[in-house]
Amino acid sequence: MARFTESFLDDVRTRVDLLELVGRSVALKKSGSNWTGLCPFHTEKTPSFSVNPEKGFFKCFGCGAGGDVFAFVMRRQGLAFHEAVSSLAGQAGLEIPRDRDPLAEQRRQVRDRILEVNSRAERYFRDRLAAPEGRAAREYLDQRGLSTETVARFHLGYAPPGWRNLLDHFGGGDAAATLLREAGLVLAKEDSGRHYDRFRDRIIFPIHDRRGLCLGFGGRVMGDEKPKYINSPETPVYRKGEVLFGLDLALESIREEGSVIVVEGYLDLIALASRGVGHVVATLGTALTHRHLAILWQHTPEIRFCFDGDQAGQKAAWRAMELALEYLRSDRRAFFLFLPGSADPDDIVRLEGGDAFRQRVRDAWPLAEFLFRGVTAGITLEGPDGKAAAVSRARPLLQKVGDPLLRELHAEHLAGRLGVTTGHLLVDTTPAPAPSGGEYRAALSRPAAVSRRAVTPVAPQIPLGGAVSGGFDQERHILQMILRHPQLVEQHEEALGRQKIEDPLLAELLTELLVLASTGRVSDTGWPLTDLTLQSQEVARHLCLDEVPEFTDPDQQLSGCLESRQAGSVQGEIDRAITQETEGGQGGAGFWARFTALRREKESSRNARRHHEVAR
Repeated sequence: MARFTESFLDDVRTRVDLLELVGRSVALKKSGSNWTGLCPFHTEKTPSFSVNPEKGFFKCFGCGAGGDVFAFVMRRQGLAFHEAVSSLAGQAGLEIPRDRDPLAEQRRQVRDRILEVNSRAERYFRDRLAAPEGRAAREYLDQRGLSTETVARFHLGYAPPGWRNLLDHFGGGDAAATLLREAGLVLAKEDSGRHYDRFRDRIIFPIHDRRGLCLGFGGRVMGDEKPKYINSPETPVYRKGEVLFGLDLALESIREEGSVIVVEGYLDLIALASRGVGHVVATLGTALTHRHLAILWQHTPEIRFCFDGDQAGQKAAWRAMELALEYLRSDRRAFFLFLPGSADPDDIVRLEGGDAFRQRVRDAWPLAEFLFRGVTAGITLEGPDGKAAAVSRARPLLQKVGDPLLRELHAEHLAGRLGVTTGHLLVDTTPAPAPSGGEYRAALSRPAAVSRRAVTPVAPQIPLGGAVSGGFDQERHILQMILRHPQLVEQHEEALGRQKIEDPLLAELLTELLVLASTGRVSDTGWPLTDLTLQSQEVARHLCLDEVPEFTDPDQQLSGCLESRQAGSVQGEIDRAITQETEGGQGGAGFWARFTALRREKESSRNARRHHEVAR
C-alpha cells in the first residue's frame, strides 16, 4: 500500500488546479476572489457552493461540504482517501510511492494479480454473450426487459456450457489453473485434482468496487435448475459482506436523490436502473451486514430497504432493522418498503413502471413505524397481556440504539402508541425472538394505528468531548491498542466484531476501522485515518493524544481485555438472574436452567483465557 508523506500530498495539491477540477462538473462564476456555483453534492436552486483557488479550498454553505482537491474527488467519485490521492497524482504525472514492507508488498501483488485475472475473465464472458453461442442468453435478457444499453452498462456476460472453456481461454496449463483458482474462477476435483470452470451455462454479473474494478462474479441459470445463483468465493479482493452490487454505478444518483434503495437481487437492481431508478444497490447472496450499513451511511443520510412480502423478506427486514437501530444518529434515517405477496422489485417495476415504483419508495414506512408493527405482530393490544408481550419484544430492540437521547425519544414514541410509560420500555433485558413470518404478514396487512408517514424521532448529535472522555475506560483502551497496533485487528477480528461498545462514537470508530482492515488498506505500522469519516478521524485523534501506558505486549493485553469484557457480560447476566429469582421467587426450573447455562458460559470463557495464557 502506498504511503503518502505530507510533502508528496503538497506536490499533488500544487500540481492539480482545484478550479479546473471543480469546473469539470460545476458551472462556476467569478465572485470577488472566489468562484461560485450550484453545489454538486446536494440539490439547490440558489448557488451556495464556493471555490477559493488561491487557498485551494472549496466550501458549500448549504450542506457543509468542504475541503481540498482530495476531499472534492472523494465526495464526487465516492473514493477513499488513498484512491483519490492515487487518481490525482496520476493526472499530475507524479509517481505513487510504494510501501517497502515485504508482507504488504506481497499482499498488494496478490490483489493486483487477482484483479487482472478478473478483468480478463470479465472480457471473456462479455465476448461469449455477444458471440453466436450467447444467443439463448441474449434472448433471455431481452425477455427480462433488459436493453442492449443496460446489458452493456452492467457489463453482463455469459459462461457457455462445458467444463474447461475459461480454463482453456487462459492457456489450460497448471499456471493458468493456479491463477484462476486464486481468483475463485475454477474448482479442483477431489479425486483427481483436475480443475474445471466454476461458472457454466449461466448469465454472468460482474461485481465491481466503487472504482469499477472487477472483484468477482455472480452467475444465474436461465431455467429452473438449482442452485439458481452461484457467486465467487471470498478472495483477498472480494468479501461479500463488504461489497454492494451496483454501488459504483449508483453513487451519482445516490448523491442526487439524497438516499439509497437496498434490494436483494442482481436483476431487481438492473430492472430498476433500466427504468430510471438509479439510486439502488443490492446485497450479494448474503444478509445485510454492519459493514454494508457503514459503507452506505458514508454516502447518504437515508437508506430505504426494499424487501419481498414473503416470510424470507420479513426476516431480512427484521435483521436490517436491528442493525439500523445500532447505527441510528440524528442525521441518519431508515425506511422499509414491503412489496405485495411474493412479488420482487423486478416484477413490480416491469408491471407498474419506474414512476409507480418511486411512489412506493416514497410511501415506505419509517423505521419507527416498522418497529411498532414488528413488536405488535400477532398481538392484541387491548388487554394487559398483549401490551406486556409487546413491551417484552421492544425492550431489547431499544437497547440497541447507541445514542441515549435518541433511544429515549424512540421509547417515548413507542410508549405512546402502546399505551404504556416510557420507563416500562427503557429496562435492560435479554433479546426477545422476532415475530414469525405469519405474524409479520398479518401485521403488514392490517391498518396502522397512526399515519404511515409518521416521522422517526431524532436527537442532536452527542458532543465529541463528552463521549470520548467518559467513563468507558476499557472501550477506550481497546481502540487505543488497535490504533497503535493495526496488526491486532486481523488476529482478533471476530472478537472485536462481537464487542458491544456503549459509547456511540467509539462504536462507530471501531466499525469503520474493521471496514478499513477488511479492505487491505492497512499496513502493520499505520492506519489510513483520512479514509475515515471526519467525526471518526476526530475521535481517533483524541484517543491517540490521550496519555496511556505503553502496551508492552499488545496481543496479550488486548486478548485479556476482550476476555474480561466477555466474562463481565456473562457475570452480569448471572447477577441479574439471581436478583430476579431473589426478588420474585418464580424462576423455578426455568431459572435454574438459565443459571446453569450462564455458569457454563462463564467457565468456558475462563478456561479459554487460561489456555491462551498457557499457550503464550
